[in-house]
Amino acid sequence: MQKITGLALVAALATAGTAFYKMNSGATAIQSGAAQQVLTAADYDRAAALLPQNVGKLVKNARIDVRWAEDGSRFWYKRAEEKGHSFVFVDPASGLKEPLFDHAALAAQLSESTDEDIEATALPIRIESLSADGATVTLWWTDKKWQLERASGALTELPEYTAEDGTSPDGKYRVLLRDHNLVLKTLDDDTERQLTSDGAACYAYGEPMPTPRDVMARAQAAAGEDVAADVFWAPDSSRFISYHIDCRTTGTLTLVKSTPERAARPEAVTYPYPLSGDTEVPMATLLLVEADTAKVIKSDLPPFPELYYGGPWAGWMDDSQSAYLRLPERGYKSLKLVELDGKTAKHRVLIDSTADDFVDYYAHQWDPISETGEHFWMETRNGWSHLLRYDPASGSVQQITSGNWRFRYIERAGKPGAPLHIVAAGREADRDPYLRHLYTIGRDGKGLTLLTPEPLDHGVSVSPDGRFFVDNMSLAGTPTRTVLRDGITGTVLMPLEEADASGMMAMGVPMPEPFTAKAADGETDIYGVIYRPANFDPAASYPVIDNIYRGPHYVMAKKSFDRSTRNTAIAMAQLGFVVVQVDGRGTNKRSHAFLKPAQNNLGPVGFDDHIAAMQQLAEKYPYLDLDRVGIYGFSAGGYDAMRALIEEPDFFKVAVSASGNHDHRLDKAVWNEQWMGFRLGDHYDTNSNLYGLERVKGKLLLAHGEMDENVNPIATMQLVDALIEANKDFDLLIVPGAGHFLDDIPYFQRRRWDFFVEHLMKATPPENYRLDVSGPTF
Repeated sequence: MQKITGLALVAALATAGTAFYKMNSGATAIQSGAAQQVLTAADYDRAAALLPQNVGKLVKNARIDVRWAEDGSRFWYKRAEEKGHSFVFVDPASGLKEPLFDHAALAAQLSESTDEDIEATALPIRIESLSADGATVTLWWTDKKWQLERASGALTELPEYTAEDGTSPDGKYRVLLRDHNLVLKTLDDDTERQLTSDGAACYAYGEPMPTPRDVMARAQAAAGEDVAADVFWAPDSSRFISYHIDCRTTGTLTLVKSTPERAARPEAVTYPYPLSGDTEVPMATLLLVEADTAKVIKSDLPPFPELYYGGPWAGWMDDSQSAYLRLPERGYKSLKLVELDGKTAKHRVLIDSTADDFVDYYAHQWDPISETGEHFWMETRNGWSHLLRYDPASGSVQQITSGNWRFRYIERAGKPGAPLHIVAAGREADRDPYLRHLYTIGRDGKGLTLLTPEPLDHGVSVSPDGRFFVDNMSLAGTPTRTVLRDGITGTVLMPLEEADASGMMAMGVPMPEPFTAKAADGETDIYGVIYRPANFDPAASYPVIDNIYRGPHYVMAKKSFDRSTRNTAIAMAQLGFVVVQVDGRGTNKRSHAFLKPAQNNLGPVGFDDHIAAMQQLAEKYPYLDLDRVGIYGFSAGGYDAMRALIEEPDFFKVAVSASGNHDHRLDKAVWNEQWMGFRLGDHYDTNSNLYGLERVKGKLLLAHGEMDENVNPIATMQLVDALIEANKDFDLLIVPGAGHFLDDIPYFQRRRWDFFVEHLMKATPPENYRLDVSGPTF
């Protein structure tokens, strides 16, 4: 018997005069005698319920974020209930798990004080801390600070004192920024001393490189208003470090807000912004200032580039004798750990990590230990990222971890001489090499011990005393189990929570499925996740969408249950698509050899791997229709989605590109130069989306926020100009007043859905559907 699937089935039903057809993605109406699918508001409601802003109503306790008591092992966390939430207290030493306080009693107290009916599962409080002995909770309510006695329920208002920015640890001084200069104010008598006098706009002291919002805020600030300078005080309050940034010759960009509040004319803001390859960029110089004498000492560290918003960061050792900072060389072939003498501001280099190609600054981890003077530093050794230790006594650098696996980060350093708790990936055989595992290891590199043997992703939090840790273990598609474990052996001591996905399951939504495929070279394993629609029918035929982000600093395919159920791909699938996320060669969190193909090659890198993965999936799952493949992405993923129509126009038929950095010369130097180098060359042309447009033939929607301060809208508008010159059809959405993150804009989300429904599914979306990010109820 011949099996009729997909559009053939729709046509057969339409010929029979059927007016309504139950689609695999939900109830979908079609008109009698026509094969045109018509999606309804109910179909879009189903997808909206799975958006990241809404999915918490359907998937509860997918990740438990614990908060430890100071210097101890007791902790509390917020638990999602069927309706509302509660707070839980745990004492690992005794095995006690109980409500953090009497929720009903506190709700009654708050209700009585406000004459409002406050429910016990909807307490309008923000918990700040739990005392070391577990007896009291500090919380915020009605913008006031309170202390709650856990045993008695007594609630006492606390005096508020928050040290203003720029204030010394002893509360004696505050450093102000006035007319771009530093002023030191003594707080007990309000006397002031001028520290610098030649500051000016874009030649300022203690003033970070401003974002457009900063520029607008400063223009609106009252004249003479005190503003804190950006300073780093020594622990003993004797001196501080600040900086001077010269951006007078730096190029600027402009944003135009076309819909300002209470104004007819548009509002323009111009701000310094270094672009890739710029020869004139902001240069920072470090200063050391003595508080008692007001003496300003210029460091002998040569001025260095400041390639993005903000300013340099420096930290101090506990003895106030030295400070430290991390300093990348422009072009990222060197990354230095620099020490500053706390009295003279003279510098010396403690570690200089170098590479012939590039040092991966975006993935770099650095943990200064202010108590001991140690520095734990990530460096690529033998092709893998590993952990080094700088010994302050000898000045030597020792490698702590080694092997064909990746150190990820230190979870807890502990007291001097204590073993480290580290997170690493790729060491355990026969599992996804991105999965995180917790280990202990001695500071001498000996005694590496695995604490989380399960072949799952482990999101952990170790107690301040190192005796215990909480483990959120899961996979994409495998609900989270949160447990308490022994901090030395890893033994499971107590179950805490299990993720509840019953709301999502009741909708008929399949679990995300992790997969492994071979890269286009036929040898390298690559990993991804596949998302299917509700009421999935394996006998049907589904259009496929690649949710892409090839930014080399990132991993796109979700590894944990929380992240796999809290992203736009699972929502997109509910419209009747199969959505795929995959990480090809040229992306992060594996070996340096896996990452290196991205260098000077952001245009083509990885597309062959994406296509290879989808072709292998289609062999396994024939319901994937590779004649109908779309792609969407945001930021670097927006570049990728557009690039797909240039690199692989016969494979990708429809693309939605949001906030894309379409030419790497039109975007921030700090990111693009990491992968493309800071010396402009032909490779900047060949990797630009403004070139090769004659190959484009798919449907394209470009979107950008007009106030995007991360990737300026010029990136999209220059692409628009090039598309017009190439006589290519496309759709354009500029969102007034919007910034970089268009996923926060309901209208954009809906337009993206409509575009794929119309052009990839060849269906009709519901007319003027209004997306509700508060989430429909099922």
